Amino acid sequence: MAPLTDKALAPSGAVMSIVHLQATTILLVSSLGTLTGCAAHHVHLYAPEGDAPVEERRTAYEHLQPVSITETHITTFNKWGGPIGATRRTEHLQLRGGERVSEPEDLWPVIAQTSASANAVTRYEENMSSLRTATWIASAFLAAGLGMTGYSVFHRNSDGTRNNTPLYLGLGAMTVGVGFSFWAQSAAHDANDEKSTAFETYDDGLKARLNLCDSGNELNDCNVPHRQPARRSEVPPAEQSDVNKDSR
Repeated sequence: MAPLTDKALAPSGAVMSIVHLQATTILLVSSLGTLTGCAAHHVHLYAPEGDAPVEERRTAYEHLQPVSITETHITTFNKWGGPIGATRRTEHLQLRGGERVSEPEDLWPVIAQTSASANAVTRYEENMSSLRTATWIASAFLAAGLGMTGYSVFHRNSDGTRNNTPLYLGLGAMTVGVGFSFWAQSAAHDANDEKSTAFETYDDGLKARLNLCDSGNELNDCNVPHRQPARRSEVPPAEQSDVNKDSR
C-alpha cells in the first residue's frame, strides 16, 4: 500500500465546507440552549378571594398593581450598517409592591382564570413546552450529526479512502436538527408574544380576580350597586306653564 502523502491528507473544498457546517452547528446548538433562558426566577403572589372585605381587596390591589413592563429591543445590522432585522424580548412586569414578575405563570394566583391574561399565560406555557421539546430534539440530532460527520472527515479506511456513509447520515441528522431548531425559534417567538400579552392585560385580570370595578376615582365591589348622584329633574316648559296657571 502506498504511503499517504500530505496531498492525500489535505482537506478538499467539500471537507472544508463540512468543517464549516460543523462549526455552524456548534453555534446553533449553543443558541438553542439560550432560547429556553436561564433558570427561571419565580415570585409567590397572593390575592384575597373575591368575597373578602372590600378594603382588604383594595389594599391587595394597591400592592399588586402593575407599574411598568420592561422590554429589550435588539436590532441587527449588516456589514454596511443598514438594519436587517429587529427583535423584541419581554423581560419582566414590575408591581407596585416591589415584585418583579419574569415568569407569566407566577400570575396564576392573582388573576381571574377566565381573563385575557390567563388565556395568554396558558398559551405561553404551551409554547414553552413546545420550545423545550424542539430544543432537546434539535440538540440531539445536531450533536449526532456533528459526531458522524466528524468521524467521516477525520477517519480513513485502511486503503486511504474516506467512508462516506457516516458523512451522509450525519448530514441527514443535522438537516433534521436544523428543522427542529426552526420550530424551537418559532415557539420562542410565540411564547414571547404571549408573555407580553399576559403582562399587558394583567391589570384587568387582577381586578376581575379581586372582584373590583372602577367607580369614579376608586375601586368598589362589583356586586354592590353604586348609587349615582341624584339629578335635578326639570319640568318641560309646557308643563311648567300649566303649573303656573293652576297656582293662580
